[in-house]
Amino acid sequence: MADPTGDAFPQPSIESAFCMACGYSLHGLASRRCPECGRPFDPGDPTTQSIGAPLRRWQRSLLKPMGWPLFSLPILGTAALAYLSGWPHLMPIPWSVLTGEVRWPPMSIWPLTAPDIIRYTSILLWTAFATIVILRRMLRMAVPLAARRANFKSNNRRLRGRVLALVFFVSTICIVFGWQHRISQRWIARVLQTNRLSPSYSSWNPSYQCPVQLTPEQTAIVLRASVINLCTARERTAALKLLVEESGRSALPVLIEAIAREPDPALRIWELRLIALCRDPATSDLVVLRLGDADPAMRAAAADAVGILRKPSYSIEVPGDFWIYQYLSLDSTPPIDVREIVSPPTLPKNVHYWSGPHDQHDLALETSVAINPTVQRTLLTMMLNGQTRDEREAAARTLVTWPPPDYQLRVAEWGVWTTHNGRMALAQSIIDEIPPFVHQMGNPLKSFDSYFLYPSMVRKPIVHVTSNTALAADVEVHIRQGRPWFAYPRPDDFGMGMEPDIENSPQPNLLVNAPEFDDPALASLPDCWEGYPWLKPHHRAYHSGSTTFGGTALGGIYRLGVRWQSVIISPERLSWMTLPEVPADLRFQWWSTLRQVPSSWATNRGETERFLYYDGPTRAPTPASVFLNAVDHTLHFIPPDPQDNGFPPRNTTHRRPDFLPLPAAKRDGFPDYEGMYMEVRAGILTGQHIDIPRFSVKPILGTPLPLQGDAVIQRLRQMIVSYGLTDAEANGLIAAWAPQWFKTEGRRFLLRISPSDYAELCPIQVRPMPTELVRLGLVLTEFDPKSTTLPATILPQPHQPSNDHPSH
Repeated sequence: MADPTGDAFPQPSIESAFCMACGYSLHGLASRRCPECGRPFDPGDPTTQSIGAPLRRWQRSLLKPMGWPLFSLPILGTAALAYLSGWPHLMPIPWSVLTGEVRWPPMSIWPLTAPDIIRYTSILLWTAFATIVILRRMLRMAVPLAARRANFKSNNRRLRGRVLALVFFVSTICIVFGWQHRISQRWIARVLQTNRLSPSYSSWNPSYQCPVQLTPEQTAIVLRASVINLCTARERTAALKLLVEESGRSALPVLIEAIAREPDPALRIWELRLIALCRDPATSDLVVLRLGDADPAMRAAAADAVGILRKPSYSIEVPGDFWIYQYLSLDSTPPIDVREIVSPPTLPKNVHYWSGPHDQHDLALETSVAINPTVQRTLLTMMLNGQTRDEREAAARTLVTWPPPDYQLRVAEWGVWTTHNGRMALAQSIIDEIPPFVHQMGNPLKSFDSYFLYPSMVRKPIVHVTSNTALAADVEVHIRQGRPWFAYPRPDDFGMGMEPDIENSPQPNLLVNAPEFDDPALASLPDCWEGYPWLKPHHRAYHSGSTTFGGTALGGIYRLGVRWQSVIISPERLSWMTLPEVPADLRFQWWSTLRQVPSSWATNRGETERFLYYDGPTRAPTPASVFLNAVDHTLHFIPPDPQDNGFPPRNTTHRRPDFLPLPAAKRDGFPDYEGMYMEVRAGILTGQHIDIPRFSVKPILGTPLPLQGDAVIQRLRQMIVSYGLTDAEANGLIAAWAPQWFKTEGRRFLLRISPSDYAELCPIQVRPMPTELVRLGLVLTEFDPKSTTLPATILPQPHQPSNDHPSH
């Protein structure tokens, strides 16, 4: 027998010789190394062998080195821990956080999220490995000491030892220095799993509590790590939600750091908007720089951000009310409550107060922040030549309160009402003349529930705008005791006026008592919003006394209107401005005629026209009812009863502090009222101009009437032009109404109402302030009933109260 080198050596002489390490029988072996465990022995040296009874099977198994299956437990546990911990940070874990992490999950964090399961699986794997190792060490005490001492440490055992040391070191580093990322993952996964429970973060809501108790300083550290380091944009958005709702404006440094490192374009936009809402002057350079971003969506967001930082064009308000159905938040997923930014709470958290923890505050009322004037020119270029509609509209929203210097803005409006038994009405023939592309606004009143603060049950005329330079304008006009049914270009939202804020005033004739206004046979206007489209709620919050403690807000609606909140006004028609095609039907040619009136081009929500058009019914009484006495050929004017339909006294303040109607455009040197009496008999037009110094006079009509044919039209034109319309505007008005006024058989009177009447019938707000305002109102009274036919499909039946309708 020889060894591998060829040298002979004696075989074990004792048959009862066993390996001291594993108990393997060494008798008759031709090698000096145990084939079972690899331990060397000397056949001639009894001290290197176990003489006598062999080790038992369980003893031999305890002497065997731990295999890779057992070592896979700490390896897998460390891998799971490293996945949760991310890159280490040079900030050791606080003892309170460490003890909170290793504690078995309390019931408050059930159901467990995926990161929770990974975390506790890591703990269980390491615990299982440590338990097995300790048990083996304890049981090895039952193995003879000589066998334990003789146990050979092979190279494989040394490798496993090095691996164990390495994974232990990595686990320690992850536990001590990776706690921020680890807790971030667990917390954010919990929020994403339960964000459907509440649109807003609440520290008392278990769904949003951190799985480990943290101090405020530790919370700030974890949330910063979450916003910057989490893997997916969805996770970082949820972390952004927690950061903003927890820290408010104190989160600004983290937001600035995050936007510089954020890889997701959509999330960068949300971060920019949050930075703007903080309104810190030091961020102006950061915000302005984004106007030149390669991403059109980012440029649009930057245009909004510049406007908010400078001075918001629209209300961004936190109402100071307890009953709020929807919090002010970003329209993100999940939504981010921004009340902490807009109006930091004045009362401690985790405490319920009847009035709510936030004071009422509106960013639009804060002091303006100075922005380099060159930015205004950049925004003007974006509004006129922006690559996308979103860019142009965002720039317009900012420029509403930042008009060019020395601008001149002329607003010229005319409206014609027709009367029916002293009530204003819209003739069916006029409805039939509205082009099909005009937007219908038959939204049921119940759809306005979301326009109110409280969760209880609960808005036509041609407006020419002419400017010497391109600018953006906010135009909102209401119909007293009425609502719009048609509008073009597409408006952004309805406007609303609530019940008069006056004690012991007669109950107004509310729209809720007018079922014919509630759900007309018209399509609804979808996608209504005002202000900034990325903020919720999408409608301003209205105050209404009738909603207090469960009342219906519908009962407080006093008037409804229409709002074009950021109309792009351009003296020149730009390449991207597309006009709707007017059908060739003669009924619609008045629209084409008005398009020829020289004025600026107006664009809103991607639609362009040369004027703003709105139309709808009203229940308000006429400024004066006109009657014809056929016996003595006199006209009688009867003003309305001040309490007609419970209508309150004029100039009553309404609950809309953000709606400031323009004062009446009084025309000095002109009577408040004048008119034109006209007759069309056998196709021959005759007429007489009537001065009305006061309603008590009874003008006598000439026999024959003094004006005939074109002289009637020329005198009417003179009356209109002398009041303030231009020749082109007067020609457009006359051409639009010529068929009914001059070619329809019958007798009629056209009353030019006073500026204050028009301002009360259709209060209007325009920003920036017009440098010239002309509003011409005409009331058409038909003395031959067949000339006025009420639309049975829309207006009420004869036994119901009649309606009043401003007409084109």
